[in-house]
Amino acid sequence: MDRSISQQALDELYDYVSMGFGAARVQYSPFLATQEESDKFYNRLWETARALAVFYSQKGDKHLLTTLNSKRGSIPFRHFVVTNAPLFKYLIDVYEADQDRFQ
Repeated sequence: MDRSISQQALDELYDYVSMGFGAARVQYSPFLATQEESDKFYNRLWETARALAVFYSQKGDKHLLTTLNSKRGSIPFRHFVVTNAPLFKYLIDVYEADQDRFQ
């Protein structure tokens, strides 16, 4: 898979895992956004996380991709990403370093 991940998507996921439920939850709170907007936000985060898992699986480890695919709903996904925040920060750093090599 040679699909690149946008910097905006990476930043959004990085901010989310860095702040846990902090600023992202305030910005996309059920009290401030419709369910549709909230669903779109978490779908974008899931798509970015999955793209990182695909990138990581190309290096040989398919366990993360399999696990992430099973966490499609927003609550299981949010719990998984926040619980594994250091892993996702690491994957973002590795992905960005890999992309920088080709620029």
